[in-house]
Amino acid sequence: IRLQSGGWFQTTVVAWNGGTWRPGGAEQQQSSGVFGWHSEDSYDWTFVAPVALASDFPESCEGPNENSIVERSDGSILAVIRLDGDPNPAWAPKTCPCHGACSSAKNFVSTTSTSEGRSWSKPLEMRDSAGGGIGCVMPRLLKLDSGPLLLTSGRLHTENTVDIFLWVSRSG
Repeated sequence: IRLQSGGWFQTTVVAWNGGTWRPGGAEQQQSSGVFGWHSEDSYDWTFVAPVALASDFPESCEGPNENSIVERSDGSILAVIRLDGDPNPAWAPKTCPCHGACSSAKNFVSTTSTSEGRSWSKPLEMRDSAGGGIGCVMPRLLKLDSGPLLLTSGRLHTENTVDIFLWVSRSG
């Protein structure tokens, strides 16, 4: 995303030590995450900070992966991140916390940076004003010029539906 300051910020899902974003057991929980990168020219990028790490979510089978970011009017960056989106995934190994559990789907988590991505708040589970879950897969954020912030997602397994959803924050 292009920042108000003129720089650029992006996230990537990274796995190391032979890991993948689909975990292979407890050891995998330590080897993946969503990471932030900053650039002044959109060509040369520098790592700035982890946005969310799998080790922060030991109850998660997939760990943080699909994500979307947006810069708010106040200059803060909002990241919305998927943890687990599939109820009882067939690929889940027996060592995974969600193996054989239909409740492996998780709501999105959100985190905010007020330092152009150099540090992040603790990720928190997202719920709507009525207490219902927000998101399971493919988060997409859009900040409208008129102020509202939109979030779309599909397969809301935490609420037992597979529709496509739109959430609106009028205050952005």
